[in-house]
Amino acid sequence: MWSYAGSLSRFCERAQALIHGDLHTGSVMDTPNSTQVIDPEFAFYRPMGFDIGAFVGNLILAFFAQDGHAHEGNDRKEYKEWIWRTIEETWTLFQQKFTALWHQHKDGSGEAYLAEIYNKPELQQLVQEKFMKDLFHDTLGFGAAKMIR
Repeated sequence: MWSYAGSLSRFCERAQALIHGDLHTGSVMDTPNSTQVIDPEFAFYRPMGFDIGAFVGNLILAFFAQDGHAHEGNDRKEYKEWIWRTIEETWTLFQQKFTALWHQHKDGSGEAYLAEIYNKPELQQLVQEKFMKDLFHDTLGFGAAKMIR
């Protein structure tokens, strides 16, 4: 079960990666050929789910705000559908890229997990699935925390 206090505790205790620290839709510049993230001045080591959650939380807030912007002739339905697709695509693409990089570097030094895990494909698969499930859980929790903040 997720809790705000639990999310705060995970944030303080887990330094998984260098994260942006203030990722939101205004920090992402996207073109058909590239995606860039700006304003990294708050970057530090914390849980990876924090940045992803902050971005997704920002999109969820935008989704629910659309009803307040609707007017006769523009119910904002198409825009809400685009926001929802973007939320789904954000997690899906992140998960695909992250696991692809994990597989690409599976013969590394075993920095995150013991080398024995990487030498057993069935064990690696279980560890990877658990890691991604936990990361998704963190993402939702941190996203919720950002929204209520």
